[in-house]
Amino acid sequence: MNLWMPLMLSNLASNVNSDASTSARYSTLPYLLAALFTMLIGWSADRSNERSGHVAGCMVFVAAAFAWAAMAHSVGVALLAFSLAAIGLWGTLGPFWVLLTRAALLVGVALP
Repeated sequence: MNLWMPLMLSNLASNVNSDASTSARYSTLPYLLAALFTMLIGWSADRSNERSGHVAGCMVFVAAAFAWAAMAHSVGVALLAFSLAAIGLWGTLGPFWVLLTRAALLVGVALP
């Protein structure tokens, strides 16, 4: 995400004669949306008390979004695809770490 998104956006933006600062501004949108949706996905996982489905769903979402970004031929489509990929990628982190914490707690309780 951090490596390919700016490169792909700048290559697509060069086809429309825009400068580097425009593609840098485009690159901030996926991260802003990911920050918002990370909180929403975490809230949903906490409310439903179901984390593994949220993690798996986000990972499928990321894979589909990256495949869509690879086929994009315009800046708008690539930006939308990378925004969806960022939402899924960073939205996974909250429920994922809760799953690991609970697994470590279960192992710690079972060992003594």
